Amino acid sequence: MAKTLTDAQYNFVRELLAGKTREAAYATAYPKSRKWSRKVRDSTASKLLKSEAVWAFYDGERQKMADALNEDARNKGIWTRQKSIEALALVVGLAVQDAKDGKRKRDANPDNADPVMTSVIANSIIKGVCELNRMLDCDAAVREQQAVEPVRIIDDYQDGE
Repeated sequence: MAKTLTDAQYNFVRELLAGKTREAAYATAYPKSRKWSRKVRDSTASKLLKSEAVWAFYDGERQKMADALNEDARNKGIWTRQKSIEALALVVGLAVQDAKDGKRKRDANPDNADPVMTSVIANSIIKGVCELNRMLDCDAAVREQQAVEPVRIIDDYQDGE
C-alpha cells in the first residue's frame, strides 16, 4: 500500500513537475528552508525525491503528463519522434526485404543480370540505419529506460539466404 504524501511533499512534486529545480521546488514547498544555503536545500531536496513514496508519486505524475502530451499529439495529428522512428524502421525493413527478394530471384534465375542490391538500395539502407541510430542515441537516458537499442543490419546474404 502506497504511503500518502504530506501537503509539503505534494507541493514539492507539483513544483518539480512545473519545471522548477529541486532546490527551488523545495524552497517553495518548505518556506522555512529559505534560510538555509542552496547547497543544503538541494541536498535535502535530493534525499526527499529519492524517498519511495515521493518518487513513486513524481514518476506516476510525470508518466501521466507524458501520456497526456502523446495523446494530445495523436489527436492533433502531430508527427512525433516515435512516429518518425516507426516510419523509418518500416522503410529500412522494406528496403532490406526488397534486397532479399532480389537475391532470391537471382538465385532462381542465374541468367538474370540484375545486381542483388543496387548501390541506391544499399545507400538507402545505410542512411536509414544511421538515422535510426542517431535518433535513438539522441537521448541516452530515454533509451536506457525503454531498453531500446540502435538498429543494426546483419549481412546474412553470404549465408545463402
